[in-house]
Amino acid sequence: MKASQRLIAIFLLLSFLFAIPEVRRITTSYLLRSFYIPLLKAEATVVDFLNIRKEREDLLRELAEARHRAVTEKLELFLEEDTVKTSAIPIAYSPLGVPTKIALDKGKESGIEYGDPVLQKGNLAGKITESMEGSSSFLTLLSDEMKVGVVDTRSGALGVLRGGLEPALLYIPEWADVRPGDTLATSGLGGVFPKAIPVGVIKDMLPSEDPFYRNIRVKLFVDYYRAGSYTVRKK
Repeated sequence: MKASQRLIAIFLLLSFLFAIPEVRRITTSYLLRSFYIPLLKAEATVVDFLNIRKEREDLLRELAEARHRAVTEKLELFLEEDTVKTSAIPIAYSPLGVPTKIALDKGKESGIEYGDPVLQKGNLAGKITESMEGSSSFLTLLSDEMKVGVVDTRSGALGVLRGGLEPALLYIPEWADVRPGDTLATSGLGGVFPKAIPVGVIKDMLPSEDPFYRNIRVKLFVDYYRAGSYTVRKK
């Protein structure tokens, strides 16, 4: 008997057997027990693991934010007087909904100069880009033009914060020791900002298309929507 004929005979035999209700019931029950149910259990285990990992990352981030709030509440009291130029009130937002630039009610007469760091409750808010008599304006961390050298305060890993609607941490290699919940502060490299100003916390790490660098999102500490005033300090 040829191979093709044997296959046809086997197919006919199986069709005949599956036409018998009892055989079909036993076979279906066996397949469910042996394959389908274990697959469902495995899927549930994977989903539970992913949920637990996400909850852990959320808790780490919330813990880091709580610790940071406790520190910054004290930081406002202990900022060295010789580093602070003035406190200013926002008078205009551009654009209104997601401000990439904010105008302040003080300018050159208060010693405000181009490049001065702007803080809100001890957190980095931006840098002065224009100063004149009676007013000034600064570029916020919501602008994609803003780049800030930062350091992971736990591991010491260095990177660059890119501003925007979804701020990101750039140039962090795959092997770097960073994780959700880590606090980021200015590194002081490049001389643009003084070091150790709190910036934000690592929000999460998404799959990256780049084989060398991680895709990391950052949650900023500054809250532009609740800021009643800003502190302008020396570079």
